[in-house]
Amino acid sequence: MELSEYIDQIKFQLTGNILENELADDGFKKILEFSLRELNRYYDATALVEVQGKSCIDLTEVEEENNIKISSVSNVYRVDAVGSTSNAVTSSDPMFVAQ
Repeated sequence: MELSEYIDQIKFQLTGNILENELADDGFKKILEFSLRELNRYYDATALVEVQGKSCIDLTEVEEENNIKISSVSNVYRVDAVGSTSNAVTSSDPMFVAQ
């Protein structure tokens, strides 16, 4: 949807095309842009990031490598069993399962 279509829809919802609107389209545009900027702070996208061979995960390295800003971590998966000395991976890939 274009910005002008959003403005038309908002004006229709406010006035029902019956009442007179006192605010110009430029005013609606400023309000809509401000609202979208405010919502952008809360927009979050999920990304699966793989960090290999680390006993302690440093998220600053992950942020720099992937050009992302991490706001939260929801799950951490370990491929090998804790304390396992075997090199063979017997479990499923957790990144694949999480998708």
